[in-house]
Amino acid sequence: MIRNKLLSDIFYGTELEKIASGTQSIRKILLNSDPSFERVDWSQIEEIVKNYFQQRLKGQFGGPITAGDAFFMAAYMAAFRPASIIEVGIASGISSSFMLFAAEKLELLSHHRIFLHSVDLFLKHPKFNTEIGRVVWMNFPNLQQYWKAYLGETLADVAINRRDEIVSNDGPTLAFIDANHLHPWPLVDLVAASTLVPSGSWVMLQDTQVMERWLANCVEQKVPCPRPCRGVNFVSTLWPGKKIIGTEMCFNMASVQLDQSDEGLEEFVRTCMSYPSEAGPRQLAQVKNYLEQFGTTALDRTGQERVRE
Repeated sequence: MIRNKLLSDIFYGTELEKIASGTQSIRKILLNSDPSFERVDWSQIEEIVKNYFQQRLKGQFGGPITAGDAFFMAAYMAAFRPASIIEVGIASGISSSFMLFAAEKLELLSHHRIFLHSVDLFLKHPKFNTEIGRVVWMNFPNLQQYWKAYLGETLADVAINRRDEIVSNDGPTLAFIDANHLHPWPLVDLVAASTLVPSGSWVMLQDTQVMERWLANCVEQKVPCPRPCRGVNFVSTLWPGKKIIGTEMCFNMASVQLDQSDEGLEEFVRTCMSYPSEAGPRQLAQVKNYLEQFGTTALDRTGQERVRE
């Protein structure tokens, strides 16, 4: 009885029937954050999310985004109407296919132009041994022409070695990060994304509350809790500039605006790196190598040419 009462007002992010009531606070927060959100038709966003998640999608696996996450993402797409989006972390392709689905409904797609550039370290998911991104082509083959997947690479690899394939007049003006959540990988992804989108762009972050969800599940199932996973928390809470932390159905999302100078970004990196790494020694060495290559003196985050050493 007590447990049920305590859980009665908790959103899991999947409650389609509550999407109107469960997103009221985040709508107000977004409207107060930027005048671009005044153009958002909230009823349209609700319908886009419902129409997508009411489908029986083939090929999904793992822990995909929820309807609450999708509402947050679609609101940003409707407000800023991006020329294209860069995504890191594909897995089965739920987030990829949703952004393509929402882009079509919002009339953001243009023939002969890639709208979504998605990056994933794996060719096949290491746990499920299934093809990365298969939800896109199994359910939305008509949208595949607007999608390009960079598999077997980190976002940092793509930003360093293949930037010219992404950045152009139609280059990304929004980013979405949902990859390795162990600190400091989300930091690396954010810094890499900052080299691929114009200054002032927004970067959306998923799984800000992943550790809280894990802990709740462990308490309920009476199993040991996993090791710390705070990478997304560090990035979203330590970001010194403008940011939005999700609420209610969108509790697991956040966003940061790339409004910092090179010096501000460098100080942010130093602050994040002062916290103990959750990645192993070999990965930490790789992280430090990436961050050295993304030294602020070598960055031009205006969306123009990157200064090469």
